[in-house]
Amino acid sequence: MRIVKHLILDVTGSTNDAVRSILDSIAQGQALALMAYDQVSGRGQKGRSWYSTPHQSLLMSLGIRDLKIEKAGLFALHAYLAAKVAEFWRTALNAPVALKWPNDLYWKGLKLGGMLMEASSRPPHQTDVVWGLGVNLNQESFPSFLPHAVSAFQISGKSWHVETVFFHICQVLEEALGKWASLSEEEALNVYLEKLDGISKVFEYRHLRSGHTFIARLSEILPDGRAIFILEDGSRAGPFRHDELERLLSPCNFQISSGEI
Repeated sequence: MRIVKHLILDVTGSTNDAVRSILDSIAQGQALALMAYDQVSGRGQKGRSWYSTPHQSLLMSLGIRDLKIEKAGLFALHAYLAAKVAEFWRTALNAPVALKWPNDLYWKGLKLGGMLMEASSRPPHQTDVVWGLGVNLNQESFPSFLPHAVSAFQISGKSWHVETVFFHICQVLEEALGKWASLSEEEALNVYLEKLDGISKVFEYRHLRSGHTFIARLSEILPDGRAIFILEDGSRAGPFRHDELERLLSPCNFQISSGEI
């Protein structure tokens, strides 16, 4: 699949919304990519707003028109794109960039960026997919209400040209889309699993509705994006949706057996 349009805006409300508004300008099964130097209404998961520093962040979205995909397979696509972006940043920064389930880029417990997939159906059996990415690039510091954020500049000690990074990421996404078409859902999810820091580390999680907390490591990601965990006693918990849980930031010093359940 080719990205047939690359657009750059000075400012927009949301790059996802901007892409969605022009998807009809490309043919079925094609993709376009758009970046903005500033967005004033960026969105994150769970209805949160996305804070970004104008001209200091990569703010971009990928749009695919009329993709032939079942709704149940959307998470596998998101997961594969997220894994490939994590791979890019690992190499570019020569640093242990990992994914936090379901869609954040992390470095040593600090948030480097985030991703958001949105989809809408078109009859018959077609889906418009919009996949957004925000990465902190050149910030030297962050406001006090973002105590766990980090930028590529802070990790690497060098400045990053926003447009250059945008076109590099577009190449990564275009190659990923080409490979994804030949992968099974399981293969795509396995690539994602390899990049999740919750697989190799143990964290404390809080169930948002009940307030209950538990110590666990991620064990499995289901095709719909729900996660299954291994608890301290070796038993399984879940599956949970990402909007049901909150993960505390620091990994725990507790070993959980990886034996058969």
